[in-house]
Amino acid sequence: MLIVSRVQSSMAVRSSVLLYWFHVFCTGVFADVWKVTVEPDMQALVSSCVVLPCSFKYPVKEQPSDRIRAIWHMKDNWDDIIFHKDSTKVKDSFRGRTNLIGSLGALNCSLEIDEVKNHDNGPYCFRVELETSKTDKYSFVENCVSIKMIEQASKPELQAEQSVQEGEPAVFTCSVRHTCPSHQPTLTWNHTGKVIMSYKDIGHGNWETQSVLTFSPKKEDDHSAVACTVKHYGNVKGEMTVTHRIFVKGFVQVRGNRGKYPAASNVFFCNKPGQNTSSDYPLGHFPELPSPPRCPTPPLVPSIPSSSPEHRKLIPRRAPGPQLSP
Repeated sequence: MLIVSRVQSSMAVRSSVLLYWFHVFCTGVFADVWKVTVEPDMQALVSSCVVLPCSFKYPVKEQPSDRIRAIWHMKDNWDDIIFHKDSTKVKDSFRGRTNLIGSLGALNCSLEIDEVKNHDNGPYCFRVELETSKTDKYSFVENCVSIKMIEQASKPELQAEQSVQEGEPAVFTCSVRHTCPSHQPTLTWNHTGKVIMSYKDIGHGNWETQSVLTFSPKKEDDHSAVACTVKHYGNVKGEMTVTHRIFVKGFVQVRGNRGKYPAASNVFFCNKPGQNTSSDYPLGHFPELPSPPRCPTPPLVPSIPSSSPEHRKLIPRRAPGPQLSP
């Protein structure tokens, strides 16, 4: 009996080793042909939307989109489906809130989750099923996506010069980052001008929406605030605004010269004693510029009576004219 027991134990160990290496071999083979690329850690703004980037590949000949079935499910429970072509199979809490925004025929499995809830953390996994065979299906449970919720939207970033030149184009750049490229946020200004919008993929599921405002400041814009406001898609609470105060530098006209010179240059007009120093500035006070120097006081000249010999010495004598003959 002892010998039989040892033989059975040895066979069990060998079977376990063989099964282990078979699992490793199969995992390596399938991993080479069934692949998915996702961002494992994403962020989402509550009440807005989030897009989970996803691309995949499979071992058989490429198929059209209508012969590929895409499924997104919870990692811990494959029956908890958050997206399926047949909406009756989707969990009630996700039904109508998820949508594929990529083309399966182009191997794009990106998923949009709308009206993000503060409990939509995941992790979520992608599963693909091909109609070529009953065995051509794969769940990528080793590459799933978790979402970190953001309750409050952040302020946009505003870049511009603080001192701008009157009549010269001034550029103001406002930008905001987000994870909802299917519904870009809107950026608005409190000042009129030329506005150019742009949208850029900055990687890892993050996007940047940018608005560039260009206008020529007037003297009325001095000490004013240029504001940029962002409004995110969905029922996000409130609008976030960032402001930037500007100082407008004007021009001074120099007599005898048709050109204009910036008031920010080192050309100043002196002030007479008792004169208001700010009156020489076309646009008021500029804190970054020094005060204009005062005019030098002329030296006092003592008054001399016109009848005195000293006064006659100060009067220049005329040169003698030609003599007329009688």
